[in-house]
Amino acid sequence: MKALVIENNPEIRAFIQKGLQYEGCLVDTAEDGETGLQKALTGGFDVVVADLLLPKKDGMEFVKEFRAQNKETPIIILSAIRDQDTKVKLLDLGADDYMEKPFSFGELLARIRVILRRVKCIEHTEIMQIGDLFVNPLTREVKRNGKFIKLRKKEFALLSYLISHQEEVLNHAIILENVWDFNAKAFSNTVGAHISSLRGKIDKDHKRKLIKTVHGVGYMFSIR
Repeated sequence: MKALVIENNPEIRAFIQKGLQYEGCLVDTAEDGETGLQKALTGGFDVVVADLLLPKKDGMEFVKEFRAQNKETPIIILSAIRDQDTKVKLLDLGADDYMEKPFSFGELLARIRVILRRVKCIEHTEIMQIGDLFVNPLTREVKRNGKFIKLRKKEFALLSYLISHQEEVLNHAIILENVWDFNAKAFSNTVGAHISSLRGKIDKDHKRKLIKTVHGVGYMFSIR
C-alpha cells in the first residue's frame, strides 16, 4: 500500500508515518494542503490521510480540488473539530471517512483497511443489469432505459450497496457503516438526503420505482 499523509503537526505526521511504515506501507508526507494536493494528484497513492486545518490550502479545499480530478483514491480527514455540519460537508465533497483527534493508530489502520476492502470489492464487481437499470462498477457508468445517469461518488457507492442487498430492508445505521464508515448517530441525517438525490436521478420519470422507503425502518432496492 502507498499512502500520503498531509499533516502540519510534525509529531502527528511522524506518528502516522512511522506506524504505516511499520505495517509495510510506502509513505510520503506533506506539511501543507498545497504541496499535499500536488503530491496526491501525481503520486499514485492508494489512500490519503489529511488534516482539516492545513496551511495554504485547508482540508475542505483539498478534498474539493482533489475530487475534481480524482474520484477514486480514498481520503480520510483528521480533525479536532467536532462540528457535525463540517463533517457532513466534507462527506458531501467526497471524503471517505472522518476521524476526531485524539485517535489511536490502531483505529486509523483499521479504517484504512475497511476503506481499501470496499474499494477492492467495487473494482472487482461484475457489470450489473437489473431490469432496465445498467450499472458498471469499473467505469461507474449508470444507465436506465438506455439513458445515461451521472452520479456523484457517494451516490454511486450508495446505489451499489443497495443493489448488492436487493430486496433487503436496510436501516440508516447499516447504510452509514458500509457506505461512509461514519458514526451512525452523528450522520443519520445524511442518508435520507442522499437517498432523495439518488431517487431524483434513478427513479425520476419512471413509473416503476426501484428505491423504496420502508417507513419507520429504512430503505430497499426492489424491482417488484
